[in-house]
Amino acid sequence: MSWFSSHSHSELSVLDGMQTIPQMVAKAKAMGQPALGLTDHGNMTGSFQLYKHCRKAGILPFPGCEIYLTNTLEKDEERHHLTLNAINSRGYTGLVKLITASYVRPAFYRKPRVDLGMLGEFLSAYGHDVSVMTGCYFGMLQQKLAHGDTAGAENFVRWLQAKGHADNVFVEIQHHHTDHDIAGVTDDWMADASWDVATKTNSRVMVTQDCHYLDESDHALHGFMKGVAYRSDPSEVGFPGDSYHLASDSWVAAHYKERMHIWDAGVESCEYLLSRNQVEFPFLDTYQYHIPQVDVDPDGALIGLCEARMAVLGLTSDVYQARLDYEIDTISLLGFSSYFLLVNDYVEFARSKDIFVMARGSAGGSLVAFLLEFTQTDPVVWDLSFDRFLTPDRIRPPDIDLDIEDVRRDEVLEYLRQSFSIAGIGTYQRVGVDTFAGKGSLLQMWLGARRKTTPEEEWAVSPLKSVRTLHDVVALEPKSAESIIDLSGRFLGSYGAHAAGFIIDSKDHPLADWVPTMLIASSDTTVTQMAMDDVEDAGFIKLDLLGLRSLTTVRRCLGYLGKTDLDWIPLDDRATIKFLRKGRRNNGIFQFEGYSAAKGCRQVKPTCIADLILINALYRPAAMESGYTDQFLRCRNGEEEPSYPHPIFEKHLAITLGVPAFQDQALDILRELGMPVAELNAFLKAVKVKGGNAESSDAIFQANRAKFRQLCSAVGMSPDAIDQAWSLIEGFAAYGFNRAHATAYSVLGYQMAYLSVHHKLEFFAALLETAPKKKAPDYIEAANKAGVPLLPVDVNKSLPEWSIDWSSGGIRRGISDISGVGAAAATEIVAHAPFDSIEDLIDRCENRAVNGGKEWSKNTTLKGTLLKLQFAGALESIGIGQDQ
Repeated sequence: MSWFSSHSHSELSVLDGMQTIPQMVAKAKAMGQPALGLTDHGNMTGSFQLYKHCRKAGILPFPGCEIYLTNTLEKDEERHHLTLNAINSRGYTGLVKLITASYVRPAFYRKPRVDLGMLGEFLSAYGHDVSVMTGCYFGMLQQKLAHGDTAGAENFVRWLQAKGHADNVFVEIQHHHTDHDIAGVTDDWMADASWDVATKTNSRVMVTQDCHYLDESDHALHGFMKGVAYRSDPSEVGFPGDSYHLASDSWVAAHYKERMHIWDAGVESCEYLLSRNQVEFPFLDTYQYHIPQVDVDPDGALIGLCEARMAVLGLTSDVYQARLDYEIDTISLLGFSSYFLLVNDYVEFARSKDIFVMARGSAGGSLVAFLLEFTQTDPVVWDLSFDRFLTPDRIRPPDIDLDIEDVRRDEVLEYLRQSFSIAGIGTYQRVGVDTFAGKGSLLQMWLGARRKTTPEEEWAVSPLKSVRTLHDVVALEPKSAESIIDLSGRFLGSYGAHAAGFIIDSKDHPLADWVPTMLIASSDTTVTQMAMDDVEDAGFIKLDLLGLRSLTTVRRCLGYLGKTDLDWIPLDDRATIKFLRKGRRNNGIFQFEGYSAAKGCRQVKPTCIADLILINALYRPAAMESGYTDQFLRCRNGEEEPSYPHPIFEKHLAITLGVPAFQDQALDILRELGMPVAELNAFLKAVKVKGGNAESSDAIFQANRAKFRQLCSAVGMSPDAIDQAWSLIEGFAAYGFNRAHATAYSVLGYQMAYLSVHHKLEFFAALLETAPKKKAPDYIEAANKAGVPLLPVDVNKSLPEWSIDWSSGGIRRGISDISGVGAAAATEIVAHAPFDSIEDLIDRCENRAVNGGKEWSKNTTLKGTLLKLQFAGALESIGIGQDQ
């Protein structure tokens, strides 16, 4: 006899579940259960995780969902729970479509809902492929029984059987020794009443345990979590009854010792489902990426594009040809040519629309990426490593993360939506305990709950009112502090959208079949229910498109100069380097206006772009905290001699004075020591994840350490030298930066600095025009220091945003920069300027956009928009002073 938990909630039942899927599968396996059903509230986020971990454990997965069922989709309809599980892959795809539809308005109203009409259509199509269980106490059947509507309960089951497949409809019975909110309605009573319904409707029975946390000992902590999550007293929102953990069959069976007929029927139902389980996700069993098909030979097309660009640039030397051949061979071997053509497609679109794009990260080490104009730094000139970007051991296509002008990113996204099927990637926030009660921390949530549940007069004198740190809680309420610490990281607080990540599907691997989506109501955007790693594991290609304000600034500046690119800027300008050596903060220079980078410029005193690249790598928190930054400065200032364990290390570390600044240096060293190229990135990754949660990470780490020692011994290194070398390799893995990334960003920062030094008027106009309001005061100060004339706002001379006033030789403040004057008013004023008088402005501007004119006409009093313009001095040129 085999019983298994078919109604289980993971942490992905946000603010309700308190266990991870790996924990659940491991416990189910340890208890000898042959399967596990996952039925998170309203979502199927964990389906891929369930499948992967069940496969690994050798038990069967039943991905599903506990849906919110309503009679209709009218607002404020009462919601009831209903449990659906896929019993084969077709059933899974049907569930995906149903759950996705539940997040589309008007189905989505506060919660994702499925009405009876939607459910009926779903069961008619997929009734043979899913199990339908009537849910917990809050199910429609149970609520009808609790309120005395036995006939309604029976009719509901018959309706489910008629719409779907009768053998797959189960009257679900739970028992937690609970006395419910209606007199006389206990779990014993409900079990008997539900059994009677099953008998009268000839329906199967399923015994389930409403599982929300892992172990019985977690009961109190789960109640504490619910109190924190909903800012209520745990006694009011915590679950009643004995326990809602992932239970053993013996624990559940004990609840039915006086009703063994129910238990036996439940076990029989489990065996029925086990015999029919055919849930298979081949794309998770064996990884295979899926890219939209192209109508050309991808390898040939990629070679043709690269060679044509090489000819245009005049890159005809053997060095370039050999590098291109090496990269193309690797890309072709891995089958990634289609991926490069895909990225090239939307990069070409952006360039055709004069939208600035540039790839960040390790893609800067690829000559192919440079020739396709994904990047702007020639990897041969800058000595950047392709192997950091791509090696033959890679399974997934490499990340080509694109920065795009922030105000034009949506144009690229719209192009992708019209050309392909794409979706944003969902994210989930795990709630942790911060030392301080910062926003979103568990400590802050707990304080909020305590305040809400404490009478106002008691809170006014409560010592909790002054709590700011976890240490304060330990002193006042040690048991609460212990619960806060125990709960930290054990539940998810919210879901949202990845800032830049999107997935794209293909005809042979449709997104709509395998990945349910959900609505982020606050932004009205739709994203995948699965998080990034899960959708990538399923073979979907991830695209990263990031909006970068600095690129918008550069584009506006070049527009003023009549230029379209940055290639004309010399990379050895002494005045630009001199300016950067000053290390001024808040100067608008990308990567070099923050505290750490500005300090780095003052301390390192750069003499060339290569020094800027070093600053970009060494003035990062990890490098500074490790002591490597100070070590580099001591060596640079002659206070300490660089030390190298072997000439191979000196060859590749001399440029950074023995300090492990760039991961690329580690790859060069390992390659020269004799490590196969295909193993380089895997080796560094193994070193980096040591001590982490990755399975067998320590064993992998030790094996690679032994391999490294063998390589060092083979070139004659002593044991002490090998220890020193290993320390450096660990430093590279932990603190080394991506050199291609640092190079691309440092070059862009240098180019912006050049513009600010040699084209001040154009640069600061573009900077102020694109700056967020909170940064504007800093940039105004920087413009003043640079000697750039800043002109006041004027309704006859200003544009909506900051702009160059060529006749006056300065930068004039924009009308929309005035607090309280919106873009519509600014646009209306600029469209009708110039004005002879205040009356002329009132007559010619639409009153809805520029209000206050009626009051002026009545009694020459300024109000509304006109008053704000006066206070800003914008009406001086038409005879209305600030003090008038």
